[in-house]
Amino acid sequence: MKIINIVIKLGLLFVLLANITTAKSQDINNHIKDRLIIKLKPNSKNLSIDYKNSSSDLSKFLKIINVVSVEKKFPNLTATLRDNKRNVDLSNIYEFTYNSEINILKIINTINKFIEVEYCEPHYLPEVLEVPNDPYNLPNQYYLTNIRAYDAWDISKSDSTVIIGITDTGIENYHEDLVDNIYYNLNDPINGIDDDNDGFIDNFRGWDLGENDNNAQYNENNIPGANPHGIHCTGLSSASTNNGAGISGVGYKSKVMPIKISNAYGSLTMSYEGIVYAAEHGCKVINCSWGGGAKSQFGQDVINYAVFNKNALVVAAAGNTGHLSNDILYPCAYDNVLCVAASNQQDLKWDHSSFGYHVDIIAPGESVYTTTAGNSYINGWGTSYASPIVAGGAALVISHNFDTLTALQVGEILRISSDNIDTIGTNVQYAEKMGMGRLNLYRALTDTLPPSVRISNIEITSSNNNSFIVGDTVFVSCTFTNYLSPSINLVADAQSINSSVSSISSQFNIGSLNTLQDTNNLQQRFKFKILSNASFDEKIILRINLSDANYSANEYINFVVNRTYLDIDTNNIKTTITGNGNIGFTNDFSFGNGFKYKNSENHLYEGGIIIGSASQQKAFSCIRGDNEYKIVSKPTKNNNSIIADYEAQTTFDDSKSASPINLTVILNNYAWLDTVNDDYIILEYNIINNNSLQLDSIYVGIFNDWALGAASSNTVNVY
Repeated sequence: MKIINIVIKLGLLFVLLANITTAKSQDINNHIKDRLIIKLKPNSKNLSIDYKNSSSDLSKFLKIINVVSVEKKFPNLTATLRDNKRNVDLSNIYEFTYNSEINILKIINTINKFIEVEYCEPHYLPEVLEVPNDPYNLPNQYYLTNIRAYDAWDISKSDSTVIIGITDTGIENYHEDLVDNIYYNLNDPINGIDDDNDGFIDNFRGWDLGENDNNAQYNENNIPGANPHGIHCTGLSSASTNNGAGISGVGYKSKVMPIKISNAYGSLTMSYEGIVYAAEHGCKVINCSWGGGAKSQFGQDVINYAVFNKNALVVAAAGNTGHLSNDILYPCAYDNVLCVAASNQQDLKWDHSSFGYHVDIIAPGESVYTTTAGNSYINGWGTSYASPIVAGGAALVISHNFDTLTALQVGEILRISSDNIDTIGTNVQYAEKMGMGRLNLYRALTDTLPPSVRISNIEITSSNNNSFIVGDTVFVSCTFTNYLSPSINLVADAQSINSSVSSISSQFNIGSLNTLQDTNNLQQRFKFKILSNASFDEKIILRINLSDANYSANEYINFVVNRTYLDIDTNNIKTTITGNGNIGFTNDFSFGNGFKYKNSENHLYEGGIIIGSASQQKAFSCIRGDNEYKIVSKPTKNNNSIIADYEAQTTFDDSKSASPINLTVILNNYAWLDTVNDDYIILEYNIINNNSLQLDSIYVGIFNDWALGAASSNTVNVY
């Protein structure tokens, strides 16, 4: 057996390397090419004016990547006074268009390090959430019976002051069942003048953000991307009811504001902008029957702005991937969104509906009868259609309570009054993952409501420097907010769904908690022990049961234990090592610090070890999408090191490769605190040949793709 020892010194000088712009880049989901969203910190200069003339580092970099234009996302908004601690300022968000061959992730990583930048992200593109339907119609709307809409309408028919914003692909302006329920802005009639001074000329009948005009018609000018999806969604929430024609909209007398977010080619280019438009123009409920897998701070900011600044309830579809995998989509999974899954006529989860602990409520979405193009009607399938049914129900709740509730209170009433269907037939396998239950509008208007407590501000730490390894104690704290009736003897009990975590201290006695009052358990945190049977990167789910007299509900928290990566933050260098050869980030980019010096922003795009055999014409890699190393032992810190102030070790081999040559790699990591040695770390690779015969011509290299702005200015030094 032969051991090759290679020592790499990563330090201040090992920060620069020529960028390889032709290599395959990381998949960061669907986004608009050559456009980025950037939010500046408060009190920063106006970027759309300043970037051409300023000498700031940010402006210089924008010139390097050849920025063509910079525009404020919401030019008519000003910074909002923070009279609510959760209000959000959207006035300092910009979108810029650029023309550069530099990889988009490198541009984002570079911009995020500038001192005036709060965040920089791609302009993500969601997709409408429907499944193509069969070409037949049912004679009635079964879902109105399921959700007890007829009974609810005897109590509340809503009214025209409650406006539902449908952010989608547009409407059919003169559909017989929609034309009378559209909200018409009488303060800005069609005359070529912005009469109401809101920045939108003649937005008399909603707005087309995707094509920036006042016609939200789905097929304006016979556009190639015409899609009647928005008409389908609008009919479910807002078709005219009791008008002697067509179908009944759940929202009855409530009005609908059509907000087209798709461009001429059908791409949802103005999705989150549509939420802001709806919130700014008086919509009390905003429906989002679309989503994507990309989570962004911009998206969460927009949601929080609508909910807290404008008191608008955001309702979103959970997605239609339940038959393949339990994908989590956004905006549905953002905080403060009412997330809707889909059921069928028998109250079973629709086969294709996504599910999960993030879902809040379920509503009919299989073969639901609704409006479509050509002044006609159609059956539709999807969580896209369950969502506007719930949005219409929210309008009834708002009008019944004389618009005295917060947006989140409206959502909680719908959740807490729903019918639990977890025990019906095949639903058992999805128990607790379909929300509180199936929408019941009659109960939402008549039930004597219990408390309804939700958690937020979650903080999770562990006893061993937040390593979350076997033997660690995990501490969990959060804020508890009661949205409905006061509690008397409220108790929070936290238990792990996973057998690999045991409880040490699980209860927090909250007691009395008034309506809209909150408290936290910072002084009485939940405690858990990570057991020896925890698997690599196991996702732990904690169920927090909240109970009081006549009230019981569950909240969920998740975190990862026995992680196959280890964050290093001993001296001036901050980075991450992994159990499968990557440096800076895990192989799927889900975790990691990158490479930082003295609390700087990240300088590393991607890094890892490459091993090759010239004689066998094989190479093994963990970068650029490759994942050919198997974890033998995850990174573990040695707290009794006699070599360095920080020592950690991990082991991996080449057995995941299609053609392994039987090599094992032991990686030792060292770091020191003293001022002589605090500007670098050591990565020592011991490569072991497990074969009985000698292997010739073995080559080993460290690939690091640094993200430092202009590629022409990058160099490298290796010791």
